[in-house]
Amino acid sequence: MNRVTLVLTALRELGPQQLGLYARYQIGLRSGYYRRLTQAASSVDCGPLRTDLLDPPSAGQLRTFLGEGIGSLLNEADEIVAGQVRLFGGNPQPLQLTLSEPLGHWTEYEGKSKKATNRETIEDLKFVWEPARFGWATILGRAYLLTGDERYPQTFWRHTEAFLDASPPYQGAHWASAQEVALRLIAFVFAAQVFTSLGSAALKHLAQAVAEHAARLPVTLAYSRAQNNNHLLSEAAGLFTAGLALPQDPRATSWRQTGWHWLQHGLQRQIAPDGAYIQHSNNYHRLMLQLALWVAAISPEPFPSESAERLSMATQWLLALVDPCSGEVPNLGPNDGAYILPLSTGAFQDYRPTLQAAGDAFLGHSPFPGGPWDEMSAWLPPRSRPEPPEITPEARIGPCALRNTNGKSWAYLRLARFTSRPGHADQLHLDLWWQGHNLAGDPGTYRYTAPPPWDNALVSAAVHNTVTDPLPATRALAAARLALGTGRHQPAAGVSAGKA
Repeated sequence: MNRVTLVLTALRELGPQQLGLYARYQIGLRSGYYRRLTQAASSVDCGPLRTDLLDPPSAGQLRTFLGEGIGSLLNEADEIVAGQVRLFGGNPQPLQLTLSEPLGHWTEYEGKSKKATNRETIEDLKFVWEPARFGWATILGRAYLLTGDERYPQTFWRHTEAFLDASPPYQGAHWASAQEVALRLIAFVFAAQVFTSLGSAALKHLAQAVAEHAARLPVTLAYSRAQNNNHLLSEAAGLFTAGLALPQDPRATSWRQTGWHWLQHGLQRQIAPDGAYIQHSNNYHRLMLQLALWVAAISPEPFPSESAERLSMATQWLLALVDPCSGEVPNLGPNDGAYILPLSTGAFQDYRPTLQAAGDAFLGHSPFPGGPWDEMSAWLPPRSRPEPPEITPEARIGPCALRNTNGKSWAYLRLARFTSRPGHADQLHLDLWWQGHNLAGDPGTYRYTAPPPWDNALVSAAVHNTVTDPLPATRALAAARLALGTGRHQPAAGVSAGKA
């Protein structure tokens, strides 16, 4: 495809606004403008870091939520103390936060710059970025709240200092993606709310780190706006968090207002009226809800009514796809393993903690009976709870999920109406579930960057449970009903199979 054809195709698929924003980003990158803006850390006095943004649950409440999971939480926290971390819900591996090669400016890690060092030798940056999102700090924070054991804040601060020394502002792969910067900023602010024994020197250093991270975000906001996906929501949430956490910083008002504006803009335009998320991905759908929960927990004002309504619909949309036995959902669409603020002992694939919290915050009720998935709700209740929006029956057209009478055997048929770029060729894909087992599943993405055959090959129709020749959707629906055994089916709550 020649360059003119590529531009015309991008213009048709993305529209002039998104393409213009991406062009603006590329000009800033290639001209050296972004490099000049972030050449060195600012000398602005950011003031103290607030430690009262959250009201954590008490140790007694946490014991009640955890129940038999106390042992697994403390075991995982002790693994981190010993220098091991579980990434993407996997087995323990060394907690690596430093890069071995000389660092370049973050702009050198973007595009095809020949100056890039680590980028050329790192097979997939997500394995480098994931530990530096500091999600493991929530494990230490929960263990500290439960036990008061000073090893946990000491471990957090030891690794934080090592990271900040090894990746100074705007140098290296950890500063290349503004989304990664934003997620790390949120984790730093969360840690400051929990580790009450951190000394004044540590808190001052952490405040400066939050300010340096926040200053990186507005620089490339054009890129996240062009993407119009979880990048924009993450960076907006990071800016808003910094604006609240550093009220004496002269940039705080701008950060807070910019973050709030683009977060609401993103929620209202990325969530469809029926609740489907723009990226056609259940994993990114969960990430969107977690970001909204975090902001709702620290914001002194409620979300606007349109955002609240979209979040309510988004919660109901994802609830329609939860397996009642396992808490898992179909592995629909792009999936990089994102799971921020893991405030639960549940498995990485268990969506109930996030959806229980989202139900409490955005629906006004708990969608599941009490259980170990209640913990996230206790950590992230909305500071200013809006009235749950009234959802009309006409709006309750969610994913096409067919269930038998007890709901434990069910199927999901992929029938999407695309209004944005789809990540997968998965139309008419059929997921089958029985007693908590995903008998016929969606492969998801697995890896975006890898040697063959894992070089994002799982996006094609050939690896989905679907037809590769056009067939009426009614035949696929009939196959789903037959697979359930009796032919009797119940649409998921709020779902009309006849309208799908």
